[in-house]
Amino acid sequence: MSTISSISPSQIAYLTTSQIASLSTADIKLLSTAQIAQMSSAQIDAIETRDMVILSSAQIGAFDANQFKDGIYDKLSLISASQVRGLTTDQLSAFTTAHVAYLNTKDIAALNTAQLNSLQSEVRRPLYMDEASREPNTGFALLQSNLRGVLRDVSAYVRSRAG
Repeated sequence: MSTISSISPSQIAYLTTSQIASLSTADIKLLSTAQIAQMSSAQIDAIETRDMVILSSAQIGAFDANQFKDGIYDKLSLISASQVRGLTTDQLSAFTTAHVAYLNTKDIAALNTAQLNSLQSEVRRPLYMDEASREPNTGFALLQSNLRGVLRDVSAYVRSRAG
């Protein structure tokens, strides 16, 4: 039996980032959703990149939106479509356009309607325009580019299903 299994969710919060980073892949796989929910963003960020791919969709779904936003977004390109299915609407609603760019065609296809609606609500005006003047801000070009990429992926997915 792994030591990680004997640690309570409240005790997980006291592990250092070095201790988290030193967990084996087998230990990471054994983390319960309750343990994950108690982890800080720094602890989550300490999870080795190689271990992100073994997290189950339930484990991915256990991260709250802030943990996810602060600790995992830079590792989004590593998660699989089955892991994407585990994303909660709260996690997805915290996505910025830069994070949406990490989703590929298979990831988008894995999302259900509620998840897609959460993504749609993320495109907020301050990301792309000055609300007072209604003029595009410095984020406009990035949003435009990222949306083109998402639409390209959605279009490719639709074509693949229709063809």
